[in-house]
Amino acid sequence: MTAAAADRAATLAPATVERLEEALHLESGDPVLVLYGSGTEDSFICTDYQQRSLKEALLLLLKNAGYRRVVFSSSTEPLHFLDAESLSVRRPGGPSRSRAIVGPQGRRVQFGRGAGQQADLAHGQGDEAPAATGRTGGTITDAAAVQTLNAYMRRTDLRTAVVVELAEDFLARNEAGREFAGRLGEWVQGAAGTNLCVLVFSASSQAQIVEAIRRYGSSAALADYVERRSGRSGSKIAGEIRTPERPELHRLVQLARLRHGLVVPHWDQVDRLVNVMTAQGDVLAGSWLKRLSQVGEFTEAEIGHWLSRKRDDRSALERLDALTGLHSVKEHVRGLIALSPVDEQLRQKGVKVPPPSRHLVFRGNPGTGKTTVAEIIGQLYRELGVLKRGHLVSPELNELVADVIGGTAVKTSAVIDSAIDGVLLIDEAYRLTAKGRGGFGQEAVDTLLSRLENERERLVVIVAGYSQEMDRFLASNPGLRRRFSRGNELDFADYTPEELHAILLGILATIGHTPDLALSDHLLRLVTHLYDNRDAKTFGNAGEMRNLAEATHQRWAVRISETAERTRSRPDITAPLTADDVPTSYREPSV
Repeated sequence: MTAAAADRAATLAPATVERLEEALHLESGDPVLVLYGSGTEDSFICTDYQQRSLKEALLLLLKNAGYRRVVFSSSTEPLHFLDAESLSVRRPGGPSRSRAIVGPQGRRVQFGRGAGQQADLAHGQGDEAPAATGRTGGTITDAAAVQTLNAYMRRTDLRTAVVVELAEDFLARNEAGREFAGRLGEWVQGAAGTNLCVLVFSASSQAQIVEAIRRYGSSAALADYVERRSGRSGSKIAGEIRTPERPELHRLVQLARLRHGLVVPHWDQVDRLVNVMTAQGDVLAGSWLKRLSQVGEFTEAEIGHWLSRKRDDRSALERLDALTGLHSVKEHVRGLIALSPVDEQLRQKGVKVPPPSRHLVFRGNPGTGKTTVAEIIGQLYRELGVLKRGHLVSPELNELVADVIGGTAVKTSAVIDSAIDGVLLIDEAYRLTAKGRGGFGQEAVDTLLSRLENERERLVVIVAGYSQEMDRFLASNPGLRRRFSRGNELDFADYTPEELHAILLGILATIGHTPDLALSDHLLRLVTHLYDNRDAKTFGNAGEMRNLAEATHQRWAVRISETAERTRSRPDITAPLTADDVPTSYREPSV
């Protein structure tokens, strides 16, 4: 895209950035909103192809939403403005004359225009607030700053947004913390009218936010408000600013090209490379821009060392087809692939096609490919545009369930937050409803159900486990059966002996072994014996084949090392496997 094309695109709509819009839910009408996450430390490539700090991007978003006055506050800069309009309307009389007064604690405060960074200083309650400095004209006491913020929030003459940056630091260091806590409690309960306070935390979870509020002795009302509302279905009081997604990364590549001379030699590869960048999931836009400014070309050869995941250029369907067995699963996935574009064409013609239920139930024994297929499902939905990232999150049970009242909802919500725009796989899901957990597992299920409804466009959940246990799990709560339709239940059958044999040979090949025909036949007889005598509850299928391959490789390594020691030579790593390398615990009685 040329600079002229970027300019034309920027004129189509007010500039904004998608991930900030998604995190700050202005439509909720809540008087206090919370932002958190790694993205609070990032810069943003907005839709006008300009790079902005979080403060600048927030100002843009709030101005687009109709807030005429936007004031910022932090522990180091108690009151300041970023735009001329907010400065000019900071009080009903318009711009004030330069003046100086003495602050409430006797410190002299210098007032002046100073690059447009002025603020109001409230001497008391109500709407009267004489003008005072921002960052350039001296200092303002914490008490005066809190009074001024309260005056702004209570005014009805002008729609106002107050942004508190680095809220943890603000709460910890503010000398007027008790008064600020009281004001927050009043704003939460409606004293702010249509005005808004945005608290920006660097915390990585809502639980950490609540902990920080309580730790510093701040507003109990605010802590209760965040904790109570964040666990409620449909609540959007707190929003996580995530790392950049595909549209922003596309703009970032263009910005690197225009600003830093990045060369794009193969435009047909841009989408694929951007998809790989998106899948990293933990790299900020500012970091990507810095990286791209240091390379000459936007190619995999240039940026590959920053891509933590092993590259696999195959499509989701190609990866699925390469798996051994799983015929019914493959058929179902092909149905998903066919359904998405057909439904989209029908919607374009005005047909009201209901959104399909994408949550899945995987039934089967261990080692039958459930986790691998879940990862492929994420990639598939990313390719279809259904999910933005398509990453897989597979938590352990203790990551979902706490041992204190209220803790499970927080832990489960945090795991769900990490899976947004991707796939959440809960293996052995029935353990959540098992007896003896004091109801905490059921609390996790209740939280999951409420979030499934709330995040139905941004999350795919897969519950997995043994077939009979999954039946009991789904029957334990009517909400589970409503959200996991019977048509989305996939059976992962045990692999046949022939399939297990193919899997074993494939694993051996990856570690450098290609058994000859005689040994291959011997391994098939061995695998058939293991299959015929398996315990369905404990047999690991593909996992068992991996264990067998690794144990055989280890015995081979011991054998060639012992031979090398006797002959005082280096181990012969070209020596082939033999039947004697197979551990005796795996052999047939007749072998």
